[in-house]
Amino acid sequence: MVQKLVTSVVLLFTVTCFAQDEMPDHDITLFDLFITSDTINISNPVPVANRVGYENQPLFIDDNSLYFTRMEDVNADVWLWQMGHEVAITKTLESEYSPTPIPTRSGALSTVRVEHDGTQRLWQINSDGSFELLFSDIKPVGYHVWQEDNVALFVLGEPHRLEVTTLGQAETTVVDDAIGRCLALIPGTTTMSYTTEEEGYHQLRTFDFDTNESGELMKLPEKSQDYAWLNDKQLLTSNGKQLLWWDANQRVWLPVNMPKNLTLSGITRLAISPNKRRLAVVHHKQSSSLK
Repeated sequence: MVQKLVTSVVLLFTVTCFAQDEMPDHDITLFDLFITSDTINISNPVPVANRVGYENQPLFIDDNSLYFTRMEDVNADVWLWQMGHEVAITKTLESEYSPTPIPTRSGALSTVRVEHDGTQRLWQINSDGSFELLFSDIKPVGYHVWQEDNVALFVLGEPHRLEVTTLGQAETTVVDDAIGRCLALIPGTTTMSYTTEEEGYHQLRTFDFDTNESGELMKLPEKSQDYAWLNDKQLLTSNGKQLLWWDANQRVWLPVNMPKNLTLSGITRLAISPNKRRLAVVHHKQSSSLK
């Protein structure tokens, strides 16, 4: 798929936080992930992206390879990290964020591109490195998630909106507003999840692409808005310092067992590898230490 973009065995990707006014100094750290019937543990921290500046929104393609966004100077580009090696996928005068494989287009990625005039739209990166505009009139796009040909879009505005559409269509359907930045497909389903902010908490909600039905799951813990699904019954989140997990059967938030000598602060984005053996964590550079 994406490996066609470069001759190296390594590829790198980028993703962004458009709703933020500033790009804080972030690191990405990779952990081994161990899941039992009643506990979740992480261990063996490995720095993935720890240059000075903005590095964010990791996305795994397998246990040892992930995409992320890196901002150097004023532009953001797509990178790929693989077993300690990294390479830029894009190097353009524009900025590319949120690279995501398009499920029904082999070798193609979608990316939110910030164009010369500041317009933010969803583009396709082809296997030869060329770009193709996917939806000309849907803007400004901040984040997105695919379910086959269907796509859910975080559209910036007052308030931000959740809109859905399908490849080849020009029109969207507004699903909800005042939404949070984290969109995710629930594994093994045709349902995506998102949040709305209510009384200082983020309420986790769902939308099913097949039935067009919406639902409500639970409130995320205080100070939480980013999350990642382990499966259709379990997910991870963070309150900024501690990782937490939720199980549909227990219906309670439990702490993830983290190394005792590990100190992380400002945890935001999380990503889980396809076979659930690795976890990528985005956290603040200045206030974190891996001892």
